[in-house]
Amino acid sequence: MVGPNMVSPDTDSPSIKPVLYLSDKRTLFVGPLRPVLVQSHAASTLILSVDKQLTLLDEADRPVIADRCFLLPAGIELSMDTHDSIVLVCFLDALGQDLAVLSSRLQQSVPVGDQRCYFGLPGVEALVAQAQDTLARRPSAEELFSWLDQWIGQPQPGREGPSDDRVTKAVAVIKRNYSHNDAIDNLAREVCLSVPRLAQLFRQITGIPIRRYRLWHRLYMTVLGISQGLPLSEAALQAGFSDYAHFSRAFKSIGGVNPSEVLSGKNAMDIRVLPPSVPDAHDD
Repeated sequence: MVGPNMVSPDTDSPSIKPVLYLSDKRTLFVGPLRPVLVQSHAASTLILSVDKQLTLLDEADRPVIADRCFLLPAGIELSMDTHDSIVLVCFLDALGQDLAVLSSRLQQSVPVGDQRCYFGLPGVEALVAQAQDTLARRPSAEELFSWLDQWIGQPQPGREGPSDDRVTKAVAVIKRNYSHNDAIDNLAREVCLSVPRLAQLFRQITGIPIRRYRLWHRLYMTVLGISQGLPLSEAALQAGFSDYAHFSRAFKSIGGVNPSEVLSGKNAMDIRVLPPSVPDAHDD
């Protein structure tokens, strides 16, 4: 989705229309943002400035470190000054493998609470060029996510992130049953775990609670429905929200803005959506 507490486009830059790419694995945004970005991440995130440096701020809003690119693990809380930059923001895969790859690639880190924020990406100018091309040319979702798959790549042997087949199956079940309000007890039974153990493992692997991930995926399915021509309220209902108000609260909770600020009228972003992959038969 638009992203955890990610702010709406900078209205002082009307000539630059942001573009948002959505898939059921990753989300990528390119465009202007308001100067100060307050993040409470529900997904591991790579953020890159296209034209200026970004400044990480401490709890008193004092500068900590400046760089063109930062990698932020899920669950981290921080503030960042974008200096009115054009940015690329990529929300990474829920199962943590993207984070494992990229954290080994970035060369430096700084503590933020009980986590670390990574920076110092080698060859950052190549990523800047890709962000500029994406904003100018606006490739298809298929082309963009194919490039992103290749750019991120796979973890090196021995450098994989934490994983658990039961959490992988739980994510698949949530995706398959996104429109149903199944109790966590049913999900736990499907993956042969107790509710407390599933909740613990899910957060350990993904960095976020199960409910937060379910909402995240429902928001994706709502925007997918909109991209296929459904009215917003109908798309929200089909994705499992009880009504438009429920959808709007969830969108604002995760995205930091009202849905009308990015999905309707003259404020609408240029949104490109990659349809979800067909679930593997072994997920049943």
